[in-house]
Amino acid sequence: HDRDAVHRVGAGDDEAEGYFLRALAEHEARVRAAPDDPVARTGLARGEGNLALVYFGRGQTDRAEARYDRAVAVEAELLARFPDDPAYRTDAAGTQVNLGLLY
Repeated sequence: HDRDAVHRVGAGDDEAEGYFLRALAEHEARVRAAPDDPVARTGLARGEGNLALVYFGRGQTDRAEARYDRAVAVEAELLARFPDDPAYRTDAAGTQVNLGLLY
């Protein structure tokens, strides 16, 4: 299911947006339940990034930027806690690249 939603993102598909909004709500609930869980926080950052892709596909750069900014903030927290983990560095770099593509 996730793969199908990702393929529709480029067109800014409404169904993809709904899917990613629901997924983001689940990630937010996980973070509320376990605020220090890095897996939950990673899901939250990725959820924000997925929504940013939808908004970017629609040309809604302000909305995309806001979502990327949220992802960057979560990833910065993870990097501060786990500076030697290459997965967190890779995720943060990817989000920064995507944010840069808005301009």
